[in-house]
Amino acid sequence: MPSIRAVSIAVALLSPAALADEVPVWFGTNTKPKTTSEGIYVARFDTVTGAITKPVLASKATNPTFLAFHPRLPVLYAASEITGADGKPAGAVEAFAINEATGALSFISAPNF
Repeated sequence: MPSIRAVSIAVALLSPAALADEVPVWFGTNTKPKTTSEGIYVARFDTVTGAITKPVLASKATNPTFLAFHPRLPVLYAASEITGADGKPAGAVEAFAINEATGALSFISAPNF
């Protein structure tokens, strides 16, 4: 399980979920060597009690350190810290379709460099 220090948090306020008592919360984690994290995790946040469920893997991803949501579509973008072809630090952005019922993510695309 990822440590809280290795987690970036993004709360999805998607309609109609934004009006519900529970909303999905996604966590981007550090997947560098010597960690057990595998990518992006999802949990359910109870907006009434403040309780949160145990996070489960929503999709594998490499170092998704920043998450953002499409303003209208059920799509999550992950900015990732990667190693480039030249061995130097680089970045990438991946897009994931959100299963609004479960919070699971399906890979859509990443740019080719």
